[in-house]
Parts: sequence; C-alpha cells; structure tokens
Amino acid sequence: MVKHIILWTLKPELSDAENAEALKGYSKHPAHVAVADGKVRPYTCARSCLDFEL
Repeated sequence: MVKHIILWTLKPELSDAENAEALKGYSKHPAHVAVADGKVRPYTCARSCLDFEL
C-alpha cells in the first residue's frame, strides 16, 4: 500500500494577508468558502494549517 499525502503552498497573492484580521476575513470570503466546500473538503480527511507573521 502507498499513502499519498499532498501539501500545498499557495501563491503569495492567494495566501498573504496584511494582518490577522485580514486573514480572518479571507477565511470567510464567499469565493474562498465556495472553492473550499466544492473542490477541497469533499476530498479531504484531515487538514493542517500554519500561519506566521514576518
């Protein structure tokens, strides 16, 4: 058996936010929710996320 695990790094224009409040807004944005609900979550059994400030 082979387990296939995928990790993505999104392009900066899709993944960079000015601050924590902007990141919260992104996570609730209708376009983001539509893609996550329609294209990602149906095929995902686990999720990991890492946010950090520079």
